[in-house]
Amino acid sequence: MGIMGLIQIVRIDPKYTLDYQNMVVDCLEDADDTLKIRTLDLLFKMTNKQNVEPIVEKLLSYLKAAPHESKARKDLVLKISELGEKFSPTKNWYIRTMNKVFEMGGDLITQQLTNKFVQSMGEYYRQ
Repeated sequence: MGIMGLIQIVRIDPKYTLDYQNMVVDCLEDADDTLKIRTLDLLFKMTNKQNVEPIVEKLLSYLKAAPHESKARKDLVLKISELGEKFSPTKNWYIRTMNKVFEMGGDLITQQLTNKFVQSMGEYYRQ
């Protein structure tokens, strides 16, 4: 119930949920898969430049452990890549993160995702 309340609050303004970030991350350890999926969605919505690194690490850990046939894996691949593109603290961090996504995501990596990564890399190196 707390996660659902935070999801509603994050829609208004994500800064109000940042104090609860550690509590939200702890919900990923719960046995309830529905709670885990909602928690991952909330973490995605809570992410900003200041907390992108620990949140993406948690998402990557969950991606690594998620069953290969689960819908959550595809969602995680897309969310991690979007967060990396949007809030990347450094070029190197973004490249390392996307390498992990490509490695763990396997057949979930779409041509569109590959193209976005290549385009982002081109923009980074032009700067």
